[in-house]
Amino acid sequence: RVSQLFRWLGREKFIQDYSDWEPYTLDLRRPPQLPYAAGGPVASRFQHISGDCLWLIVNRASVEAEAELDISACVASASARGNTWHLFDLYRGTPLSGSGDSML
Repeated sequence: RVSQLFRWLGREKFIQDYSDWEPYTLDLRRPPQLPYAAGGPVASRFQHISGDCLWLIVNRASVEAEAELDISACVASASARGNTWHLFDLYRGTPLSGSGDSML
């Protein structure tokens, strides 16, 4: 499934044409006292030259976790270009719900 996802991202030129990469992005809200070494969700953000964003989120804990992701910067970018925005779980191929500020 991951190889299919990477092929799609390659066809969409997301892998080659990203303008910004932010590892350990602060877009993923974590408790401030939780160090990265303690595990839990971590995220990297890739912003395409078109302004679209993609987050790679990994749960480094041995138990399920929920995370809140701040998508406001990318939503503002899409809105400024006159585009609507959509959220998808690319791994599962399902739409996600969220608001212009953040999503769970």
